Amino acid sequence: MSYVTLPQTYPRTQPGAGIISEESGLFRISNHLNCDVEIRVTCMNIHQRWLDPSGCRAQEISVCAISAKNFMVIPRDDFREYFKEGNFILTYLTKDGSLYSIYKVHKSGIKNLHVGMVTSRFLGSVLPDISKSGNAQTGGRSWIRIHNFSKQLLCFNDGIFVKPGKSKRYAGRYEIGIPLGFFLRDCTGKYDMFVMEQPCTDIYYGISSDLNQPTFGGLQYGEEFNDRTDQNFVWLLQNGHM
Repeated sequence: MSYVTLPQTYPRTQPGAGIISEESGLFRISNHLNCDVEIRVTCMNIHQRWLDPSGCRAQEISVCAISAKNFMVIPRDDFREYFKEGNFILTYLTKDGSLYSIYKVHKSGIKNLHVGMVTSRFLGSVLPDISKSGNAQTGGRSWIRIHNFSKQLLCFNDGIFVKPGKSKRYAGRYEIGIPLGFFLRDCTGKYDMFVMEQPCTDIYYGISSDLNQPTFGGLQYGEEFNDRTDQNFVWLLQNGHM
């Protein structure tokens, strides 16, 4: 795969420096992973095997390198040129050069891009297994689903594997359910440890979105992941009603 590198003249800022508005003429790409990444962009459809009309491999333009848990600020003029609607933003791991994720720009005018996020949802359509209701009664679940939206294999705890682009239904080490306090520790160190402090049915790894995702995204209707949650779900236990 051929690619060219843009001059690295973009100002680097520190995490927590505040939200960059459209009026400032800047665009921000945030890296949520515990490892360095490189951001590239291409205008070719990934289903065309990176082939352009002339039959040559599509060119990837290297936009910037971002260190772990940091973000890079890019002038909006350059953003408009390279991050057009329909283009693909590719994230590569700097350590080994492997592809981490592909994000298609579905709309113009986005102000931010977040890569490598972990979030969770409580799907209203998922019903608990009454045979394992003990955990459910204390806010846990009979089982959860772990989704891998990245191009890298997920590995957790003592042998929980999720292939790229797949999901896994997990009912606990001894198939007795998932209690509150259950944790997922990434064996590769790319992600922070996820601790189930609130009830959820689905956990999503490797999310890329223009919206920063919370660890617990609340209630969601429908099976397909939505980075814009339908509503904030407040648990009765939190309000002291039960």
